[in-house]
Amino acid sequence: MNLFSLIMALLLAALLLTLLIWGYLRLYTQRINRRLRDAQAGRTHLPEPRYMLKLAMALLLIMALVLTSAALPSLQRLRNAADIERDARKMGSVSEDWLAEVAVHEDIAGVLLFAPDLSDAKFAVYLNRGKWGNYYCFSHGGSSASVRNGLHSFSYQDGEILFSMNKLGIARIVCDDGISYDVVPGQPFALALSTDRFSFYDAAGCEIDPHQVPLFEQTDKDK
Repeated sequence: MNLFSLIMALLLAALLLTLLIWGYLRLYTQRINRRLRDAQAGRTHLPEPRYMLKLAMALLLIMALVLTSAALPSLQRLRNAADIERDARKMGSVSEDWLAEVAVHEDIAGVLLFAPDLSDAKFAVYLNRGKWGNYYCFSHGGSSASVRNGLHSFSYQDGEILFSMNKLGIARIVCDDGISYDVVPGQPFALALSTDRFSFYDAAGCEIDPHQVPLFEQTDKDK
């Protein structure tokens, strides 16, 4: 159950409870009218409707708590790479034979889904909204020319995600803190970094300037 399903379930429960209250009050009114026509009505004591309204509100609150407690485990399911990849495949509605590259940072995560023949690709970005642990939620995604043919970077707080189908032939990524990452030239990659300053090199060791690449795009989710 996701957040939308939870809200719809609560609305449905509220609607059903409202109908029950309306039905009860209608029957209650009819019963009162019958008793008023009876000479003995003055000796008859019926429960006042306000007590039933309080009972109905209490039942509605209990139902809301039950539904919320049942939905919370699934709402917080995106805690690791496997969870995020599963959600991205569902969100992207891709074929089961599509491959995936998953990158996870403590602030941001990303999934690059691509066809086996590298003819098409989709990406998904997740932000960690958890205050006391990992709770990644979908931010945005889809198809992008910069991902398919160039390079796209997404930053959020202290994390950075790089997506590329690697048609640029990148072989190594070197960060300003000295940490380097090797990737296979011509093979798609999704990479999680802790810096937004890095350099790209091809297999021959020549630097690739991403700003000279027509399809280089940067997105800052802090803005």
